[in-house]
Amino acid sequence: MQRDVDYERVDEKIIKEYLEKGTDRVLFFPPIIVSVVSLENDQVKDAYDVIERRFDSENDNLTIVFDKDKFCVELPTTEADLGYSLNIDGDTYHYNPAWATFKYNGRKIKLIVIDGQHRFEALMRLNEKNKELLQFVELPVCIVFTPAAESAAGNSESIVKDLREMFVTINTTAKEVSGHFIDLLKDKSLASMAVRSLANLWKQSNPDPCHSKLQQLEWNERRDNRANTVQRKYSITTVSIIAEALRAYAFSDAEKGFQYQLLNLAEIETELATDENAISAISIEESEFHASQEPVLRRQIDHLITPALDVLFTKPRPYKEIRESFLKAVSRIDEQIQEGKNDAATFKEDVLSRFRRCTGKDQASIRNFQEKEFDPLVTQNEEDRVYFLNVFQQALVGVWASIAANLAKDFGIPPEKSAELVVEALNKFAFKPEKRLFDKNLPYTNFLIYSGNRVLLAQYAKKAWRDLLTASLLQPDSNNRIKSWLKENYESNSDEVYSFLYKLADEALERYLSELHKKICDVVEKDWANRPYQRGLKDKLELYSKEDPEKFIAEIEALANAEYKEAVEKLSNRLDLNPAEIRWERV
Repeated sequence: MQRDVDYERVDEKIIKEYLEKGTDRVLFFPPIIVSVVSLENDQVKDAYDVIERRFDSENDNLTIVFDKDKFCVELPTTEADLGYSLNIDGDTYHYNPAWATFKYNGRKIKLIVIDGQHRFEALMRLNEKNKELLQFVELPVCIVFTPAAESAAGNSESIVKDLREMFVTINTTAKEVSGHFIDLLKDKSLASMAVRSLANLWKQSNPDPCHSKLQQLEWNERRDNRANTVQRKYSITTVSIIAEALRAYAFSDAEKGFQYQLLNLAEIETELATDENAISAISIEESEFHASQEPVLRRQIDHLITPALDVLFTKPRPYKEIRESFLKAVSRIDEQIQEGKNDAATFKEDVLSRFRRCTGKDQASIRNFQEKEFDPLVTQNEEDRVYFLNVFQQALVGVWASIAANLAKDFGIPPEKSAELVVEALNKFAFKPEKRLFDKNLPYTNFLIYSGNRVLLAQYAKKAWRDLLTASLLQPDSNNRIKSWLKENYESNSDEVYSFLYKLADEALERYLSELHKKICDVVEKDWANRPYQRGLKDKLELYSKEDPEKFIAEIEALANAEYKEAVEKLSNRLDLNPAEIRWERV
């Protein structure tokens, strides 16, 4: 070990609270980092006497030997340039580092853990205490050494110096798990269970990774500032967008116990109470549940939530079209491979099949293929971009969660069927870009969900996105589709369900307009001097503001009501509703 071990941390945090806590769980360990230290007379050497590099033509291996009998690294060569090469006697050899073999002389080499010693010690102690718990645990190991510390003239590299610097760097610049991975790896999170389940479902949708739905789900972004926005042209959504939406609208106690209805916890209360320390089913929410309840909750998520999410992110018209466009692009790559285009084969095998994008480490020709050959094949309607915004997709999940929880509670309709109903209705209007429901700079979208060209992200704006999307169900085409769908699927109580949904949409429209009126009044009062009013009106307002506050307030209210009336009329036209049916006068 490189440093002292905190045995209290090992025993309490790692062994008791992680390794020994429950069964049927994924046990995840990041790699430990192990350094290779060369010894001479039981003392750490400062440099290697000789480093021999040679090509073994019999096995097509590159072999690098340190001090003849200390250790060696064998690298199988490849004909393809994978970005890694070694020059020996004027010849360049390409190799794949993932195929490397490390061999060492245990009498003259020590392997020292420089990062991960607490994980390593916990596994060693548990191996003695309860070996069965470790039968499915795998511990990745990253082996590092100093490949240039040779005692040659003019060489300043040193084994001890380099490893010391490495230790300091690792232990001072380590970062917490971030980006999509924090959402994927959480143990005690219903939302994380759900996105893992969806990712698994999409991965299994096709045995060919290039054709699986997982290509349309971004799950491997490590940067927080990019995790909540769709980065790839052919992606539909990200695990962080979905996880955040589920935490806010499906599994949060703030949403009136939706998780109890969505997960049908009433049906499994007995199963959830098998452990004496388990919490009551009604108290379960996003991160509030006992370890013994996790397998049952995960089963409910797989059965009820995952199929609904699959519908929400594959059946809407814009998501379906981007999926079809991607598959056409993959088919074109397959044709190019059949035509003998090597770059197409390498791009598909080494990039697309691994669910990644090219980086600077990829060959220039492969990066060029991605940019010039593949990306242009995936097309997206410019007017569809709004449907890929974080706020829209979270609104979509929020609308579904609200409808699904209530329909499950009052009518026994499962979440997946509610998702089908929502998508069927939205496809008739809200998902049609030519209807321009979510255009910027409209009287009813400005101030509330947009500010100029900027998407607003405040809580009131996120709520407004949900309310506007819910209100769109009042539009006649959507409304009629709701009626017909209910007749087709739930004829016995379709009128009752329809009445409930109509009331839900009508209330959402009222909330949206009420909040819009507040925002317009606030903007007009605070920013009247910069509004596009006539000069004479501005002069009058300035005079009233100084000499007659009551007249000033009356004028401001009149101006705000005029702008609000225009917004209501515009929204009424968009929704194909009679403006007279919408009460716009507000005080």
